[in-house]
Amino acid sequence: REDVINRVRAAGYEINPETMEMIFYKDDWSGPFGAYEEVARNNRPSISDNIDHKNKTPILSPKLYSISYKSYTATTISFTNATSIIADSANGLAEFKTGDTIVITGSTSNNGTFNVATGGVAGQIVTTEALNDEAAGTSTTITLSHTGQVVDLIDFGSATYVITNRRWVFKIANWGTPGSAYLYSVFRHSNTNTVFTRLFVHNGYIYACAGTSDVYAYSANGTTWTESNRGGTDAQASEMISLRGILHKRVGSNHYQLTAATSTGINGGETWSSADQIGDTSYAPTKMLTLHDSLVFVSSNGLDNLDGEGNITALMP
Repeated sequence: REDVINRVRAAGYEINPETMEMIFYKDDWSGPFGAYEEVARNNRPSISDNIDHKNKTPILSPKLYSISYKSYTATTISFTNATSIIADSANGLAEFKTGDTIVITGSTSNNGTFNVATGGVAGQIVTTEALNDEAAGTSTTITLSHTGQVVDLIDFGSATYVITNRRWVFKIANWGTPGSAYLYSVFRHSNTNTVFTRLFVHNGYIYACAGTSDVYAYSANGTTWTESNRGGTDAQASEMISLRGILHKRVGSNHYQLTAATSTGINGGETWSSADQIGDTSYAPTKMLTLHDSLVFVSSNGLDNLDGEGNITALMP
């Protein structure tokens, strides 16, 4: 009983220890992720430790860091109208990626918001919009522009990655210096309507789940990403979890959960198993957690347990 209570709370939910009734709050940050936001490293925001139960708002603590978006200032930046190229002879533009939106300030004649048509190159950015010819020499600042809410963050390798409620995966730079960390994008889903839901690390890969909005993506190094080509719900995941070395996933807000027949869910590997219906069809599972050798599914109707033999048992109510 105590183990169940602790794991439910660790998953970001609250439970009455006497009645064993679930108490539900928002499962993400309530504040916008704008110019900067307070984010916890190795201590993801959850109901049990970083959220004010009464007001459902983030509580600041010494564990939190201030993070801003990537910003670059130099006097070596020039603009060319004919090619829509922003060039930098100091080669400081590599962290602005294709699909990013940037804001330019300090320029003589190119201040404004632009979309990156081709990025990821140290010496130049190609914009979708037209530019005005302008030679280098003026102190110009380029800043990554993005709005959204922090959905999840996770450590992978020697870095920390963040997703917001849109289609970008961000990497956090300068984590070790409170107040000076910043985000820059490392992956942008090919579908403009994609909404990432969770990050998960398993067997040397980082996964970005996108629910039913589109296919999940994965990376072995955090830089080069691949979108799943499994097809149908096999290519979708709202959340992933590892149990006994096997990767499991839940799909959308429906009543199904799929498990992998191998330790990785990458393209070309073994296929996912067929879907299982979890619990009462009137209540959609919203969270998975591990309990000993079983998976526990959290829904507004209570907890359902899936054991290693494939048996589903209602733990509560």
